[in-house]
Amino acid sequence: MKKNCFLYIVFFGTIIIGSAIYFFQNHFSELFFDEGKKIVVNQIEKNWDKELNYVKSSFEKDSVRTLVKEFVMQFKNAEVFLSTSSAAEDFAEAVSSSFDDSLITASELKVLSDLFLKVKNEKLKSD
Repeated sequence: MKKNCFLYIVFFGTIIIGSAIYFFQNHFSELFFDEGKKIVVNQIEKNWDKELNYVKSSFEKDSVRTLVKEFVMQFKNAEVFLSTSSAAEDFAEAVSSSFDDSLITASELKVLSDLFLKVKNEKLKSD
């Protein structure tokens, strides 16, 4: 390999690698995180009734669906989601435990609403 060819490879390789690193550090959330949120919300819409058909249809079930969709859409980027991850885990556990007895009560909905507000307040404090 000629010396000139090697220098071109090193020069352009450095530019390409540097551009890729910059892109992932500064624009990762815009491309991947936002698209991921849309996919998750679409899956909630498509599979909610099919996956949770054993849960009695009620106002509370629809309210939980709305809470889960709002929960997913409230995060602007991955860093904010990771900073509130402990509260987010608590919310996810509360949602899954509310479906255990195939009936969502008003008290369970109140607990979920309170946890959602806690996560939302933590997110606002971090902004």
